Amino acid sequence: MPRFRTAVAACAVAVGMALTVAACGSGGGGDKGAIKGSSGNGGSSKSASPSAAPSQQAGAPTIKLPADFKLDYTGWTATGNATKDAVLKDVQGYIASMSAARAYHDVKNGPYLYYTDLQATADARDEIKRFETTDGGATITGTDRYYKNDVALVSASIASVSYCEDQNKAYSKVIKTGKVLRTPQTTKDYVFTNLQVQKSTNGVWKTVKVTYNPGAVQCQ
Repeated sequence: MPRFRTAVAACAVAVGMALTVAACGSGGGGDKGAIKGSSGNGGSSKSASPSAAPSQQAGAPTIKLPADFKLDYTGWTATGNATKDAVLKDVQGYIASMSAARAYHDVKNGPYLYYTDLQATADARDEIKRFETTDGGATITGTDRYYKNDVALVSASIASVSYCEDQNKAYSKVIKTGKVLRTPQTTKDYVFTNLQVQKSTNGVWKTVKVTYNPGAVQCQ
């Protein structure tokens, strides 16, 4: 089981739930970092270039992450296609918003609501509940790395996105005691994720379905 989700039975959230579009090809508290319509807190990023015109909706949330947690996008690359890079920008927003959900447990007003819809929203709420009930409440710490991203446009409003995640340096942390829930490294810490993404009426590419494949060979 991936270490970053030791508190949440990581892959039970969506494993076995197939995407309805074609899969891609390759493939607590304390000080906070704030990101506007963000892709992450710190770290090197090669994501969507400025010329890609990613979505910049006025309602995009400011995403706050713990000061001791970082999203690392080393190995995450832009495509050069304006629409695909706009999709990837909002997927980075989804990733950051899910990190905020794990950290702060804001079910009613969390930024995940801006970047998800349908089943993905329900799955996010379930994950928040798991973090709330772990040792009286858990948050996140460390570095979560994302790389080998790919995007396929299925139609004008549907896309399929895949990427790898390295959770080897990301952990859950008990809020009350500050205890970091460390686990031994395992190949399960390398996770291949597939997203089904749909463009909303206000132009946001929202994640609607997620599947995780921990221990994926292509991510190791």
